[in-house]
Amino acid sequence: MAPTSAIDFASLKESGNALFKQGKFQDALDLYSQALALVAVDQDKSAVLKNQAACYLKLENYEKCNAVSSQALELSPNDPKALFRRCQALEKLGRVDEAFKDARKAAHAEPGDASIKEALVRLKKKIDEASKKQASTDQKVTDMLNFLHTETDKEKRRLAANNLIVLAREKAGAELLVAKPQVLEKMVKLLRDPKLDAEVRLTIVRTLGEILKGDPARVRKSQCCVTTHDKSDWIGRTNPVAT
Repeated sequence: MAPTSAIDFASLKESGNALFKQGKFQDALDLYSQALALVAVDQDKSAVLKNQAACYLKLENYEKCNAVSSQALELSPNDPKALFRRCQALEKLGRVDEAFKDARKAAHAEPGDASIKEALVRLKKKIDEASKKQASTDQKVTDMLNFLHTETDKEKRRLAANNLIVLAREKAGAELLVAKPQVLEKMVKLLRDPKLDAEVRLTIVRTLGEILKGDPARVRKSQCCVTTHDKSDWIGRTNPVAT
C-alpha cells in the first residue's frame, strides 16, 4: 500500500489539474503548492513545477512563471514543456533573445510541436525587426553627430543636438550612446571647440548629463572619453553631471 503522503500528493495534483481545466487557475495553483510540499521524487516535483508555471502564465504573472520553470529545468534540463513555458514568460517580459534560445531548445526536444514552431518563427521575426531598428537608430545617431560636426546652419545643428538629448532621456537610447565610445568622443570633441554655438554646447552638456546621471556603470564606461577637466570646464553651463 502506498504511503499516505504519496496518496495525498497524487490527490492534490489531480484535483489541481481538474481546477486548471475549469479555468480556476489560482485555486489550482494553491493545490499544486500543497502537493509540492509533500513531494520527494524529483520527477514528481518537476511535474508540479511545470503545472505551476502553466498557472502563472494564465494568471499573467510572468516573473513567477519564469522562476518556477527555471526550477523545473534544474531538475529536468531539457524538458520541452518547462522550456516552452519559460520561453513564453520571457517573451512577455520582453527578453526576446532568451525566449528564442528556450524555444530553439524546446523545438530540438519536441520537433513536432506546432506551438513551439510558431513561437520560433514569431521570435525570430521580433529579433530581426529589433536588429533592423537598432541599425536604423545607430545610423541616426551617426547622422546627428556628423550634422553637428559639419553642418553650418545653426538651426539644423541645434535640431540635431536636441534630437540627441531626446534619445539620451530614454534608457535604451542612453545605453546605445554610451556603448559606442566614438559617440562620446565626438560630443566631447565638440565641447572642446571654443567656437561652438552656445545653445548647441548647452544641449550637448545636458545630453551627457542625461547619459551619466544616476548610473555608475555608464559613468565608468565614459571615463575613457570624459575627463575630470572636461567636467570642471562644463560645470555651471547646466546642471552638474552626476558622478
